[in-house]
Amino acid sequence: PQPSAAQPAPAERAAEPAGPSAEEKAQMLQKVKQAFEEKRIVLTYQSVIPLFSTEEEGADLRELHHLSLQMLDTDGTIHGEEELLQAADTPTMRRYMDRWMLREALGRAVNSESGRYLLILGMGRASLEDPTLFNWLRTQLAAVASRQPGRSIALEIAAADFAAVQKPASALMSYLGKSHGFSFVLDNSDKTLDIASLTTKTSFNLLRLGQAQLQATGSAAPQDDEASAPLFALKSKGLKIIADGVEDAMTLTNVIAAGADYAMGKFIGEPVDQLEDKTNVESFEIV
Repeated sequence: PQPSAAQPAPAERAAEPAGPSAEEKAQMLQKVKQAFEEKRIVLTYQSVIPLFSTEEEGADLRELHHLSLQMLDTDGTIHGEEELLQAADTPTMRRYMDRWMLREALGRAVNSESGRYLLILGMGRASLEDPTLFNWLRTQLAAVASRQPGRSIALEIAAADFAAVQKPASALMSYLGKSHGFSFVLDNSDKTLDIASLTTKTSFNLLRLGQAQLQATGSAAPQDDEASAPLFALKSKGLKIIADGVEDAMTLTNVIAAGADYAMGKFIGEPVDQLEDKTNVESFEIV
């Protein structure tokens, strides 16, 4: 039988949009490199708000901000971090971007009031596997040791990346945490790792989950049976939960009920390119 007008023949169906070609990727990568050279790459800061009373004894009073990259194109177009990371599909470029962001965050921490901020920034697998990163970091941190900038930095590692390179990642975390006071965030917002397996990874201070994932995984609020509430088991070991993707008041209410400690998303606030404090950021040379 012939297909009806309402049901087009297979040959007439709209084709799935193809991804960028190799040439388009190369062009975008060149644009990103040029933008770094011309200082058209900026950091953006997205607020991460506490969902607990800051008057509680021992409460962390620092302002949390999640850092991203943004590029201003020569024609005025603004490109977000997702596009930049897609363009940076070579280990060399990704390592450069990670170091650039870390250098800028260290500069912000050095020039800000001590203990005011906790700046969360991602570190990819290419950097975690980079044997030169340790010495680079040691050099940068030695230059500003008296200001203890590490206490204002939280490195965020995707769950899949941590699982793939756990040995070098754990060694780096141990050094930065014990020697310089860094914090660490495990990003499991894309559900790549089973929550139950995180109970043995206690070197992380924060766990970022998508708001829907948080509600589906099980309550992080106190329960009689910890086996039925794996998030509560993690929280009992000191891990704090960040609920991402909070886009309206109802979602915020739900993640509070699920036991989240922090929230971020469009409802909380859009990324901005300046914090209240407009101090000049000290320049660190990338070596």
